[in-house]
Amino acid sequence: MEAKSEGSKSGSYNGVDYEVEEDETGTTLGVFDGLVVFAQSEAIFKSMVDASSGDNLGGEDTYTSAVSEIPDDSAANVFVDIGGLIDEAGNEIDSETELFLDSVGIEPKEATAVASLVPGSNQIEIDLSSNLSGDNPPGGDASELLGSLPATSVAAFASPEFGDRFKEGIDRIDAEGIPSEGIMPHRLKRTLKESGVDLESIAGSIGDVAVYLTGNSESSLGGAMILEAEDEETANNTVSNLGLFLRSTGTPGITKITQGASGFSIRSPELGRQPVVVVAKGSRIAIGYGLATTLSSFQESGKALADSAPYKEAAEALGGTPISVYVDGGSALKLATALMPPGEEEFEEAKPYLQKIDYLALGSEASGDLATAKLIVGVK
Repeated sequence: MEAKSEGSKSGSYNGVDYEVEEDETGTTLGVFDGLVVFAQSEAIFKSMVDASSGDNLGGEDTYTSAVSEIPDDSAANVFVDIGGLIDEAGNEIDSETELFLDSVGIEPKEATAVASLVPGSNQIEIDLSSNLSGDNPPGGDASELLGSLPATSVAAFASPEFGDRFKEGIDRIDAEGIPSEGIMPHRLKRTLKESGVDLESIAGSIGDVAVYLTGNSESSLGGAMILEAEDEETANNTVSNLGLFLRSTGTPGITKITQGASGFSIRSPELGRQPVVVVAKGSRIAIGYGLATTLSSFQESGKALADSAPYKEAAEALGGTPISVYVDGGSALKLATALMPPGEEEFEEAKPYLQKIDYLALGSEASGDLATAKLIVGVK
């Protein structure tokens, strides 16, 4: 390398020159095999030089399996051995993260992932594929539920077959208990059932779930979670039983709701200006912040996301991959601007680039032991 950058030291290893930044990270830069190579540390850079002439990823089954789904028009690819990273970190992973990954069917200590960048004329596409090795591979298509959410949604998310994963999560928590809350193992489900709340029955009756956010300022911020039940009777009974349980615990501020849907609201100074609302209509249950926002979950056709042009464009950009996350770029930026404290320089510097984002769309699907996700960033 001809020039030494300020704040760095030069070195050479097996005939390859490199430079190391003299900071806390020790980022190392060098050129070999016709590639400019960045490494997190000098030791990692040297191991990459060794791999270029000896054992390398191309001979690893985990790598060849993971890269099998890389698009032909990909401009850049990143491979991550998740299990290897966990092993390097001392084979430790916090229980909350492990529970989440298990609930979506990923055994983290055996998983790998590949991210690919595919540029386009008016969009940027990032494809992600990961092997599934848990007992609960995700599946299904919740795009219909997502498209039925209010057209005013700033951001929305939908997950298929949520009830099955919710049940397994509850089973795991019940088996381990919550010592910090004084709940011993194998007591959670029993205690709630004695109070009239059967978690297993609720989980067994829930299908897809969705969450959405609305508003353009702190005062107008609202949102709700939508749960699809087996039928109207199940939805009404679930909300009714939950209301009876809260009343039995002496929860104050509960008011019955009969207009637009059936259920109740809870008002409390700790909850802010709006009440928390729990209602059922048809086979759907809505749990939201603010009465008007929550009731908008049951909008008639013509006022839903599926009827808006930006959402249609986002869904079409994903091709045959079912959409599961949608963010309206302009609305999200307006809300972020309202919530961001004044004088945030990094946000102000990023704002001109964020203004070019029309929408974000994320879709995912699973086939066999491989899960694939596609992120589309629509640009103006």
